[in-house]
Amino acid sequence: MINDVSITDYQSVEVFSDYTWPYCYTITGGIERLKKEYDIEVRWIAYPLNPYYPDQEGQILGFAPDAAYNPKTITQKTNKSRFAQELTKWAESNDKGDDFRNTLFKALYVQGKDIRDIPMLCALAESVGLSFVEAEKVLKTKAFRNTLNSDWLRSLEVDPEYVPSVLLDGELLVNPQQYELLKQLMVRHNVTRRQWIGQFINK
Repeated sequence: MINDVSITDYQSVEVFSDYTWPYCYTITGGIERLKKEYDIEVRWIAYPLNPYYPDQEGQILGFAPDAAYNPKTITQKTNKSRFAQELTKWAESNDKGDDFRNTLFKALYVQGKDIRDIPMLCALAESVGLSFVEAEKVLKTKAFRNTLNSDWLRSLEVDPEYVPSVLLDGELLVNPQQYELLKQLMVRHNVTRRQWIGQFINK
């Protein structure tokens, strides 16, 4: 599904995602292939999805982030993946974002781990070459709270109706699970294909 949104163009591709929705995991292969085949920078934007917890009135909150997801008022109780998202932002700052994200997705959907488990999150960070102790400190001190809040505000600005969603130059592609959809997005926006890919295909 494709939506057009009138917002500032970005040179990078933005992927809106939350750990608690499995389709955000299944799109990772396509995104990795996209990075290999096209000259793009991918920015993963943490989305405050809440499919599990009821709000104060007992209603399950939906996909679209709205006033209930204001970073100034939301709490860990109403978002299952807040700690995981904060730690991901820290991992990204240490050039381990992709490794940590992929490892965490597998821990959740392959091994059935609970992403609210802080020692488990820190152990995953350690498994990709980061410090267990430093990971604990990051979560305890909320060192990347503002960084994550910026992602949430970006989600509020773009307001995708579903995750995952992929944004390039003002065009929002909603849940593009088929790689061909991602490829067509690159073509529409004249994104340069990596030269070695073209040489390989032409042989």
